[in-house]
Amino acid sequence: MKKLSLFFCLILCFSLLSGCAKNQDKPTRLAFPGLEWGMTKEEVIDALSLQEGEYEIDEEEHGGSFYMVIEDQPICFGAPMQGMWLTFSSFDSNHSAYYLQSVNVLYPEGTDMQLVRKAMEGYYGLPKDENTKEQRWEQDSGGHVAHWATDEILGDVLTDEIKQAHFVMDGDPMNPEPGKMLNNYLKRPLREIYWSDDRNIFESNGTLEPCGQGYLVFSGGYGLLADYWLAEQAN
Repeated sequence: MKKLSLFFCLILCFSLLSGCAKNQDKPTRLAFPGLEWGMTKEEVIDALSLQEGEYEIDEEEHGGSFYMVIEDQPICFGAPMQGMWLTFSSFDSNHSAYYLQSVNVLYPEGTDMQLVRKAMEGYYGLPKDENTKEQRWEQDSGGHVAHWATDEILGDVLTDEIKQAHFVMDGDPMNPEPGKMLNNYLKRPLREIYWSDDRNIFESNGTLEPCGQGYLVFSGGYGLLADYWLAEQAN
């Protein structure tokens, strides 16, 4: 994992293309500006008007996902980014199709991350209360992490049949049946964003090697997972 994180750190030292300046029709979906959750890589390339040489794709699959790294140096929420990568994931066992699940943005040392946060608040509204953050961010007590999230959570949209099939509904939640998820995931928002001005918080939570000043994490994974399960059930 550290080797992979270091690989992305080195790539992210390239610049990126200006995607953040594009308008998004539905900021309530908490997607990266100009993009929508569930896009294919071709749709992302078209939406951001990318040309060959302005992005790289890590073709190797990582647990049902692959990555796209975009190159150039845009201004995003009032400050130039150092780099960003996008994760595309597949939910079916054959991995027949991949969809945009998350966008990670890195800002360089010296970035005024409070300026970035203020711009994000103007676009997405005010962050959620502190107690909505995922457990791994609960140690943040100094205002170094802000969290935007949909009011709708995963458990709100799934049917009882899907919950029984994919989650541990009874018994010891710390010892789930093989292939099943813990019940606490049912409480996660369908889509969310994390902002941080302290790279050490991300490092201490094991998500990234430190290689910049601040981070933005856009995640639509639980919403995409719900859409897939519901469509699968309907068929």
